[in-house]
Amino acid sequence: AVVSTQSTGSDSNSSMEVIGQTALALGMVAIASSHGEVTSTILQTMMDKSESELKDTHCKFLALGLALTYLGRQEEAALTIEALKVVGDPLGKMAATLVEVVAYAGTGDVLKIQKMLHLCSEHHEIVKDDSKKGDKAAKAEAEAKKLEAESGIAQQMVAVIGIALIAMAEELGAEMALRSYSNLLRYGEPCIRRAVPLALAILSASNPKLDIIDTLSKLSHDSDSEVAHNAIFAMGIVGSGTNNARLANMLRQLAQYYHKDANNLFMVRLAQGLVHLGKGTLTLSPYHSDKMLMSRVAVGGLLGAVIAFMDVHTLILGKSHYMLYHLVSAIQPRMLVTFNEDLKPL
Repeated sequence: AVVSTQSTGSDSNSSMEVIGQTALALGMVAIASSHGEVTSTILQTMMDKSESELKDTHCKFLALGLALTYLGRQEEAALTIEALKVVGDPLGKMAATLVEVVAYAGTGDVLKIQKMLHLCSEHHEIVKDDSKKGDKAAKAEAEAKKLEAESGIAQQMVAVIGIALIAMAEELGAEMALRSYSNLLRYGEPCIRRAVPLALAILSASNPKLDIIDTLSKLSHDSDSEVAHNAIFAMGIVGSGTNNARLANMLRQLAQYYHKDANNLFMVRLAQGLVHLGKGTLTLSPYHSDKMLMSRVAVGGLLGAVIAFMDVHTLILGKSHYMLYHLVSAIQPRMLVTFNEDLKPL
């Protein structure tokens, strides 16, 4: 499977979309294994791409595929993070941050959370190019600044999601992350506000806590359309498979509120489907046994969908809505299923 997928990814005729999804498939196949062949193939693909290709929104899935191979491996990812410094902007910094947060997923590492919060405090602004047509040096400088700002914005969005990813394993860490998010919503950049609903979705998948539902409900009426789209989707993830009556009522009201807005209505219908996932018999939560066991494949599936929502207009509301199917890897039954030693149901 790895060999056939690698050959698809290394084919020079393949589009960036195909290469991105191939890298993600490789990451899911070799999840949490530090598989040398897979990591070197994805890294090499990143290094071979030109600056214009690295600007493609599908490139972020190369980074995610690489990150998933290091899921929960902690220090083992250090060499890869160092190697990613060779990859140019806007992908390099974002990929390094993504590999780092995925490597520490579910560990509750306070130092890593502090580092991510520090990244969120930086200010990146995309300045319009006001240089005259003939001034090549000024134009090149403006282009470089724009590229750096875009790189910083993508990195910040990953850092926001990363805080939830690291803190999701324990109640206290999740509570502290929630407080940090309320500050980020108040004082953060627009890109950070767009990522907060996605982070809340990961922090509390299939666990509809009142304060999280209320926060997402407020954000679902936000003036920034991307914040609203992400918040409505996050409501679906937070309540997935719970049949939560309060959440179902909120979504019915949202459907009436957005009845003339096709994009938001699509999100509401998606969220309604997720809340009643399997008529309440299925869950998207990646944890078992009071958060003692983490399903790595479920984390990978959730991340696949959440990273696609970082560019919701181009991907989910564009031609790549099939990326929502990544959630299928995270779906598990909520009931207890017993097997004998031959894995046959009892």
